[in-house]
Amino acid sequence: VRGNAIKDSNGKYYRMIGTLVDITQSKKDDLFFKQINDSLSVNTGPSYFNEFSKFCCENLGVKFALVGIYNLEKNEVDTISFRADNVEVHDYKYNLENTPCDIVLKGGDCSYSENVQNYFPKDEDLKKFGIISYLGIPLMDENKLPIGIIALMDDKPMEDILYKEKLLRFLAPRTTNELIGLKINKQLKDSETFTKGILSSLSSQIAVINPNGVIISTNEVWNDFSNEDGKKTNELNSVGANYFDTFNIAIKNGDIYSKKALIGIKSVLNDELKRFDLEYPYHSNGIDKWFLLSVSGFEGDSQNAVISHKDITDRKLIESQLHKTVNELINKNNDLMQFNYIVSHNLRAPIANILGLVSVLNYQNSESETKKIIEYIGQSIFKMDDLVKDLNEMLAIRSLISSKKEIVNIENVIDSIFHSIEKQRVESNAIINVDIKNDATKILTVKSYFESILYNLLSNAIKYRSPLRQLELSVIIKKENDKFKIKISDNGIGIDLVKNGKDLFGLYKRFNVEQEGKGLGLYMVKNQIEAINGEIKIESELNKGTTFLITI
Repeated sequence: VRGNAIKDSNGKYYRMIGTLVDITQSKKDDLFFKQINDSLSVNTGPSYFNEFSKFCCENLGVKFALVGIYNLEKNEVDTISFRADNVEVHDYKYNLENTPCDIVLKGGDCSYSENVQNYFPKDEDLKKFGIISYLGIPLMDENKLPIGIIALMDDKPMEDILYKEKLLRFLAPRTTNELIGLKINKQLKDSETFTKGILSSLSSQIAVINPNGVIISTNEVWNDFSNEDGKKTNELNSVGANYFDTFNIAIKNGDIYSKKALIGIKSVLNDELKRFDLEYPYHSNGIDKWFLLSVSGFEGDSQNAVISHKDITDRKLIESQLHKTVNELINKNNDLMQFNYIVSHNLRAPIANILGLVSVLNYQNSESETKKIIEYIGQSIFKMDDLVKDLNEMLAIRSLISSKKEIVNIENVIDSIFHSIEKQRVESNAIINVDIKNDATKILTVKSYFESILYNLLSNAIKYRSPLRQLELSVIIKKENDKFKIKISDNGIGIDLVKNGKDLFGLYKRFNVEQEGKGLGLYMVKNQIEAINGEIKIESELNKGTTFLITI
């Protein structure tokens, strides 16, 4: 809850304006994630599935929880972990015909908060266990084929079934990976030879390495990917090659992910970890992808390790879009709070002044007094007009801008800005150095925003120069990884970030009263940068200078 009290013309509080945001679900989610970290993150293999079903029963308030492997040929489910009334039931199998699980594994939605037996009257297990409610989620491989199932059941109506479904879908990717790992270990345990046929049945890139890092077996998906990536990659990742060499080469080139991966793989081989997972970006042949590296040791006496690389690009894109949406919602909420502040404080003040002055006009006043009162009323009205203009500018930033993007010549923009601030530059005797790299002369953006951003930062550098030394202003623009990097540095008076850092980009925040201003410039800069999908950072030290780092 956030609110602001409003005073009348006599200075007494008479109204409260506020906002109320329901954060119940957010708190429930925070608790859920903590429980997952505490209960599941340290487990792998069979112990993971046991802890999973236990977690569901104890924390989701259901009587039955199961994780099972789908046997397509027999049309049945072999349970890996089946917990009934928080007691583990071992070696339980059931036929899928006429069951809700059959609907789940055939790709249909299947959730019944109550009366599930009415929809599946031939399911004897539902009757046997007295099951009233049911929720099932399929576990799918990379080819979108079902390989297993998660199900929650209860002998009473199931509450918050949509929330429980959301949690199961969150856990499904990790559970799927564990299920694939379990299948691999089972196949290895049942056969002395790790055949190509077994490896090729898996859709992820799979390889087995010995304790020294030598690759002793791979599947077809691994080989196909290595061939597509080029001769050098194929040589480094073929049977007989040392897989550690791939990482050592990348580490020499400064790849931090390779360093983490190598440490993780060796930790599994040395029995320091049961499992290691790492999400990492991959760029090759002009294509950007994301992969999940999973490393697990063999059960029994073998000291070998299974290496798996799974393409998770689609999931990362969804996560990125979700993160972007969340940030947009946060920004919109902050805008509403700023609007609330302006209306309840800044706009209220001139209105109160006008009301007070109008009441004075009701009395007999001399002509000079009346003229003075009207002058004061005019000043208050102009202040209100300024505030309304500020609101319009803020609203304009949040409007749709995709149709307004154009190719902008950066040199022309800077020349135009320098022409606008030529008088201030000459008066300040500023030394300005501009370095625009050859590949960063043109940018696709909203021209008016781009000009406004640079103008505000450059004019601020001149306005807040130090009286103790000649102003030196530097502008460097370059391109890195398809992003424009803009660095604007000065040796001016600087900003105390410890004291003012949290308010730096706030609305109507001023840190130097000796210069004229409304405290709107940096607020507009930040919002305009975010409106064109960029970000801004600041480095500053009092009495030494300031550097703004912009990425667009």
